[in-house]
Amino acid sequence: MIFLFGERTHSQSGAAGEQLCGVCGKRQPFSHVIETNYFCLFGMRLLPIERTADYLRCDQCNNSFLVDQLEEPTQVAVVKRILVYIQLGYGMQEHGDLLQDICVKVTGFEFKESEIEREMREIGSGRVDIFELLKSLTSGLNLKAKQQIIETAFLITHACCEIQYEDRLRINLVGNALGIPIEFVTSIINQVHSQGCYGVRRLLSTQTKAT
Repeated sequence: MIFLFGERTHSQSGAAGEQLCGVCGKRQPFSHVIETNYFCLFGMRLLPIERTADYLRCDQCNNSFLVDQLEEPTQVAVVKRILVYIQLGYGMQEHGDLLQDICVKVTGFEFKESEIEREMREIGSGRVDIFELLKSLTSGLNLKAKQQIIETAFLITHACCEIQYEDRLRINLVGNALGIPIEFVTSIINQVHSQGCYGVRRLLSTQTKAT
């Protein structure tokens, strides 16, 4: 007898009532989204393995939020950290206005100077493993959130250099940490290119690349 084992992701969404959405600026209907990986036998779910997603989603703007943080979507803090991480790697920390411009154009949220300084201190300390951080946060990010993070990684890289293999590899690694296949990363980059990279200015320095 042949036994067919495997894994399957089960997604469920339930009404979470009306909440004050930090993006819409008013009360909107929300849904609670949960995705769980199950151990399966012959395609039938037997045992839960891992909860891969757990967040609230505004049914109007489709942004994901943590239950107790409805003032801004889950991707905003990640976008800010990615911006600083990549910019620091290129030695261009004096261009805080570039970070602010990209953050607003991608997320619609401001990146204050005090926040930039705090992120620079944290990342500059060497205590942050950006890819492990991304992996730990994926359960609170929906597809829209992940797309904005990849857009951010591309835009700040595009602004800082002529993208070479290692630069593109870093963007792909961001996608991998988020559970996004390379093909989707490529489609996001192509979409951003088709929109003129949102008008983000380029620095085009030859300084040391991020590591």
